[in-house]
Amino acid sequence: MLSCLDPAIGVRFYVDRSTVPTLDLPLNTLVNGSTPPFVAGLVRGRVGSSGGFVGYVPSTHAQGLRIALSNAARTPNACTGNADHLLWYQFTYHRLPPGAAVTSFTPQACLRAGLRRAA
Repeated sequence: MLSCLDPAIGVRFYVDRSTVPTLDLPLNTLVNGSTPPFVAGLVRGRVGSSGGFVGYVPSTHAQGLRIALSNAARTPNACTGNADHLLWYQFTYHRLPPGAAVTSFTPQACLRAGLRRAA
């Protein structure tokens, strides 16, 4: 059973047809609570969930969101000690009505919105 996410595997978010990632970080930091806006309370590791790595951080986009993994074929896997890199992930989305105003996701904008709500 997988006990961690290989820190060599990266995740990149490309928002609204950008060719440059809006977010580029190690996959494990997406769910361990160490990287704003993916902080504790919005993300959980295996111990704090039903057994998976989960998170809820809205990542709004007007034209599309592409999520890509990098270094997933690296061997050996630092977590398992073998060449297996078994990953499964799911993203849920909500479709807004046509013409709805949408501000595209950036980690900085997400943090600013959270701080405004907390004040």
